[in-house]
Amino acid sequence: MVNNSIQRKYRRLLAKVTCEMCGFIAKHVCQLDIHHKDGDHNNNRVDNLIVLCANCHRLETYLASK
Repeated sequence: MVNNSIQRKYRRLLAKVTCEMCGFIAKHVCQLDIHHKDGDHNNNRVDNLIVLCANCHRLETYLASK
């Protein structure tokens, strides 16, 4: 279960409607993902999270694995 403070951070981040990488403007929040910059899914500090479209998120995850 995700704790409430993390849920609030995610909601605040997802209030954004554009991808922070490519500028894609989402019609619905389901088109956006939260990306952990450092790859650590336990590091939920706001400065470690960015909002990306699904395509940019997939690309960032792929490039990080190389």
